[in-house]
Amino acid sequence: MVLSDKDLAMVSQSNGNQTRFHRRARDSKYFSPAEKSALDIDNFDHLGSLWNSAVDARRDYDSAHAHGQKRIAQKSRDIVASAYEVFRDIAPMLELVIEISAPYGAIAIGTISFFLMVANNRNSMETRIRVTMTTIKDNMPSIQLYQQIYNDRHQLDKQLQTKILMAYEVMMRFCMETTNFYKMSGMRRWVQSLMESNELTTLSCDMQSAFNEVRLLAEVLLSKNVNLLRKEISDLRRENKRLQDSADWRKLEKIQESFGLDSFSAEHHEKMLQRYKDELSVQTELNVPFLENLHEPNHKTLLEHNDFRMWQQSSQSQMLLLVGYNDRSLYNSAHCWVSPLTMHITSSTMRPECLYAVYVVGLQDQESIKSILCTVFLQLLRQRSSALQAEKSYAELLTTIQEEKTMDGDVREATAGLVKIALRVMNILGESEPVWIILERVDRCRFKASTRPCEQLLQIMVHLVESSKANVRVLATVNGYDWPVDQQDDALEKREPERVVTHVAKQRQVFV
Repeated sequence: MVLSDKDLAMVSQSNGNQTRFHRRARDSKYFSPAEKSALDIDNFDHLGSLWNSAVDARRDYDSAHAHGQKRIAQKSRDIVASAYEVFRDIAPMLELVIEISAPYGAIAIGTISFFLMVANNRNSMETRIRVTMTTIKDNMPSIQLYQQIYNDRHQLDKQLQTKILMAYEVMMRFCMETTNFYKMSGMRRWVQSLMESNELTTLSCDMQSAFNEVRLLAEVLLSKNVNLLRKEISDLRRENKRLQDSADWRKLEKIQESFGLDSFSAEHHEKMLQRYKDELSVQTELNVPFLENLHEPNHKTLLEHNDFRMWQQSSQSQMLLLVGYNDRSLYNSAHCWVSPLTMHITSSTMRPECLYAVYVVGLQDQESIKSILCTVFLQLLRQRSSALQAEKSYAELLTTIQEEKTMDGDVREATAGLVKIALRVMNILGESEPVWIILERVDRCRFKASTRPCEQLLQIMVHLVESSKANVRVLATVNGYDWPVDQQDDALEKREPERVVTHVAKQRQVFV
């Protein structure tokens, strides 16, 4: 970094003053050889060693004389020790001055060392000096931060550089003037301290002011850099999220490809659901007015039934099989009268933050048990794609999908393979929140490749509810005329009947 001409001139002048001060001190008869040797110290490690030796020697001498006036002297030396701690703490700032002002600056360590050695060997430390050193010590916590906040990229950084150099320059003058002060006899020092205005008083005020300005500007600069750091962290987080989302999306595409759902589109799926809801609304309007319907607000009573409450509020996985029977006059209708309730649950009860999947059987030209289930699983994984960051679980899912593809046409083996896939997906999604699966009109499962597709799909859901560690809530609706529940219930192979509840809803005539 480059100093301004003004800053360089200030450091150069301070260096010259200290050089002349060193020369006079070496020639002075008022200082001992041990004190003068401190002028040769050029690093803080040597200062520490010399200081410890001097303090130990002085303490040994004072230990037998710590009474009367000697106790006052001991207290003064304790204050000098505090001054040493101040200069030790300020070492990083001085090292910066030495670095940016080379070849100037290094002489400062000798000046400080000499000041401390002389002060340690004198019997008193006047109030003004003590207050000055205490003030600097109070300001040190903020000044010590400069190494973390200084980066020389902003105008405030340059201002802080100047403030530090100004504090350095006045500190050196203070050390030299204080040392000269200690050259005086006790009487002269006492008279000097009574004067309201003297060089030491002026330097003391200047030094306190200079260090206070460094502290204030360091705090401003710290605040500025903290804000910059926050912005950088925020930008890094956004970029990391973008990269992670991209990686998660690639995994989703791999799973979708493995599922054989290359043509699946979430937008198209949503449009089909909306079209189905619209068709249900039209169908209800065409129905004769004396038939019960489940459009708002008529579904409230059914939703408050204990079967629905258990399905929604249970602490464990639960499956609700909703069997609807149209009025006999609508026996041949393509729609089931309970379907509007199912669609209401998907749009109103399932909040955006919920983890859920919806599938209406019979809307696709080509369907199979596997395509239905894989579409459901893909919907769930798309909502929580970050869960795919668990590499082991992701790899296990892909392996299970590939294993299922190698199975032959045996229904039981195929069912077992799809159950394994379902459990792998639930394992990825975790146990932190309920997983809602809504299957509308399961009775429409009439695939050529399956002899009993409806039973097979419901069996898989039953196995999932009974075996998954996740909290799975399955709602499956069927038209009772097309899938008589009283004849098919045993086909579900329930091991825990309390988890699979069947609710039969028969459409009534409101007016006869």
